[in-house]
Amino acid sequence: MVPNIRYIGNYDINAEGKFLWEILCQLRNLGIGRIVTKNEWARKWPKQPSYLKIVQACPNMDRWLLRGKLWANWTFRGINLGLYEFASDLARSDWRLIHKHEEDEFVKCDNPMQPIEYPKTMPLPPYLRAVCENGDIVKMDEKRINLELSLDPQFSMIKHLFKQVDIEHGNCIYAETKPEIWLDLYGDEMPTKVEAWTVGPAELRPHFDSSLPTPCPPELENMSFPEFKFNSPNLESISDVLVSNTLNAVMVEPVKMILVTGGVISGVGKGIISSSLGVLLKAHGYRVSFIKIDPYINIDAGTFSPFEHGEVFVLDDGGEVDLDLGNYERFLNIRLTRDNNITTGKIYQQVIERERRGDYLGKTVQTIPHITSAIIEWVERVAAIPVDATNQRPEVCIIELGGTIGDIESMPFVAAFEKFQRPAFKDQLMTVHVSVILEPKSTGEQKTKPMQNSMRNLRASGLTPDLLVCRSERPINIALREKIAAFGMVELEQIICVHDVSNIYQVPLLLHKQNVLEMIVERLKLTAVNTEGTLMLKPNLFQWTHLSNLCDSFQSEVRIALVGKYVRIPDAYASLNKALRHSAIHAKRQLVISYIHSEHLEEPHGSEHVSDYNCAWETIKQCQGIVVPGGFGGRGIEGKIAACKYARENNIPFLGICLGMQCAAIEFARSVCGIEGANSTEFDKTVVGEQQIVIDMPEHKGDEKGMGGTMRLGLRDTLFLTENCKLRKLYDTKKISERHRHRYEVNPRIVPKLSRAGLLFVGMGTNEDMVHVDGSTSSHSSLLKLAESETSKTVEEKNTEEVHAASEREILLSKIEDLCAIEDDKIGVASVRMEIFELQGHPYFVGVQFHPEYLSHPLQPSPPLFGLICAASGQLESFLRGSKVPSPMSVLKAAENYSPNIGENVIQATHLYVNEISTLDRNIDEAVLSSNSEC
Repeated sequence: MVPNIRYIGNYDINAEGKFLWEILCQLRNLGIGRIVTKNEWARKWPKQPSYLKIVQACPNMDRWLLRGKLWANWTFRGINLGLYEFASDLARSDWRLIHKHEEDEFVKCDNPMQPIEYPKTMPLPPYLRAVCENGDIVKMDEKRINLELSLDPQFSMIKHLFKQVDIEHGNCIYAETKPEIWLDLYGDEMPTKVEAWTVGPAELRPHFDSSLPTPCPPELENMSFPEFKFNSPNLESISDVLVSNTLNAVMVEPVKMILVTGGVISGVGKGIISSSLGVLLKAHGYRVSFIKIDPYINIDAGTFSPFEHGEVFVLDDGGEVDLDLGNYERFLNIRLTRDNNITTGKIYQQVIERERRGDYLGKTVQTIPHITSAIIEWVERVAAIPVDATNQRPEVCIIELGGTIGDIESMPFVAAFEKFQRPAFKDQLMTVHVSVILEPKSTGEQKTKPMQNSMRNLRASGLTPDLLVCRSERPINIALREKIAAFGMVELEQIICVHDVSNIYQVPLLLHKQNVLEMIVERLKLTAVNTEGTLMLKPNLFQWTHLSNLCDSFQSEVRIALVGKYVRIPDAYASLNKALRHSAIHAKRQLVISYIHSEHLEEPHGSEHVSDYNCAWETIKQCQGIVVPGGFGGRGIEGKIAACKYARENNIPFLGICLGMQCAAIEFARSVCGIEGANSTEFDKTVVGEQQIVIDMPEHKGDEKGMGGTMRLGLRDTLFLTENCKLRKLYDTKKISERHRHRYEVNPRIVPKLSRAGLLFVGMGTNEDMVHVDGSTSSHSSLLKLAESETSKTVEEKNTEEVHAASEREILLSKIEDLCAIEDDKIGVASVRMEIFELQGHPYFVGVQFHPEYLSHPLQPSPPLFGLICAASGQLESFLRGSKVPSPMSVLKAAENYSPNIGENVIQATHLYVNEISTLDRNIDEAVLSSNSEC
């Protein structure tokens, strides 16, 4: 076990430099093999180099990059002290990196530090000498005492730097030696604050009990990385680590990467292919992360028009990113951050900030090497961040490069990955090229020329494809594959056919049948994993096969009307579409979505719009459920409000999301509460008083800072105020966390009036900006206290029978009034956010301010959307009573102990289970129908 070093140097808070982990986390392999030093050392001993040569690094990935452990060879003033473990306090020092081309010159030392000489004995102090002369104690020879060096145990490594010598005796210690010798370790300049270095015993304050052995870092206990042993005492560089004793060091392997590129056209299916590769890897026990590269200048996708780029997907940390990251999360059940989405704007912003700080030391900043180096640093840093429930470092990172090969915007990113074509890095990157085989209707023949051109462009850019994924309408034959192999200079087995399938969940199985996983493992030289119990993983191939079969197996349909502003672009509601399909699978229904333009539901202003108006209303009347999603701007708002009114008056299951919730509140205020001119301040700035049903949140206006990233974004908590509501039963928990993206909210002033009229606000959030001293918020504390209360003053005064009849509703209304109370023309201390409402007496009329579609998963659908599908198909009441469990996926729990071989055995076993599941589902349906008829 190597010795521990808790700190070295001083605690000078004014020291200039960088945190150690700020440097290491931007380096390849966390800086293993690199040299770091402190400005303090270089300033005090410029000709006697002091530095650490990194052997192993294990950071704790907190947002400030301040913690972690480091194993390094410590050279102090030209003398090698050996290998030591350094702790997190090093992050307080002023570290800097020695560049590769400067290392040889930096480590040269012609005059290393000489041992510090100190006397073997010292004269007695005056008082003790007088005592000896008076005979009060036994007299000492020559009136001297032995002098021993006393060091704190944690500094024992420098004990050999001191040398005892005989000196000419004098009357006092100051006549025998110079006092400055005791400060020589720190040179002529004393640091701002340093532990005591004095003559005699050193009284250093130890930060830990150095007598105890140092345990293995917990971060390394479960790592399956190879172990390297260094036994030679004469090694001289990191490739030959400087150690004088036997060392067992765990070398952390870099995360392997799979780069997915596209050719011919955009939208060829790179996102689904990337997600499917991740499914195969995760189903076989590998930890997988994702990075999406978008070569546009925008910092993020937050200000995109849905017509331009489709949906804006929101992550837990509030990152507004490309919709492909939603596919990654849904397919692999992982959680990503904004750093998993790289844009040209982010890279250029980072490089420009570095240039302004002077990090490039006056050099000309160019695309190569500065932009490309920044790209690789970002990729390697983010690839090592855990993204799943294991909280362990990923083994493979799949990187999707947006656009097509040959685009001028993507050239810097392609150039950055050229580095991995060199033999030294060949095993770290695998390139998967996705291209399309066109089939013109005029000829009916599959054409490969566009694919050949895209492969030529890929090779010309410096990348060589390891897998070629051919997208086509129908399967390609062997002759066509041989032709592609000949012209593309790839082997036949490297050509993968992915033709159009009935649902996207068949794509991983399609890749699996063509041995894609085996080729990835062989190409990247991945270590073998223990496949026992991989059925317990989510998703696994057993579940995935069953899921893909179920998608097309249901006969009963449920038709849902999606009333939106951007319906002519399907990708504008990509997550909502997929979340509805997740719920339909678990409700055993074939989903049919009718897209209705909200403007077509408004009263026509001319004869040319009458047909659109009639068609829209005819379509919506044929649907069993209505969902009104979010959006921005006043266009089409009255159409959304009309859809809300139709659902409310005709008992049609309804779900309003974000803006849809606000439109439902506006309609209810107009039609039920009789508030004329009720509207949102987003659409009508002239509304006053009770007319302001929806208001802006002042802290999220975005007027001064711009519009990008200024909304209420990311994962936020919501508390249910009552147990007796549909969503509370569907979620089966009192506190939920969902993702938000909004700048406006329902006015808390008007909420008590709406609730008294029947629109009950059963869930509320808090103002996260009002931070309390205990780390929570004052508004959260107030909300939590009121939400957990079971009685109120208005109820306590009633007799027992009245409480039994009306207590639940009155308790809820009392809570709502208390939470929305107004004090001094402001909302009270709770500062609540209106999150969920349900209409009393309606089969399913629900509004949510958050976006439930962002956290939906094929194996675990979103409760609000699942409730909508169940209500639209007539299953909600029986599900809430517990008499029916509609999800066919629940049968898979019985198969968790079944352990077939990964591969075709899983698929064959699945077909056997499908028959049993279908029989069981029919029995459940018959039992429910029988119980309903008896009721």
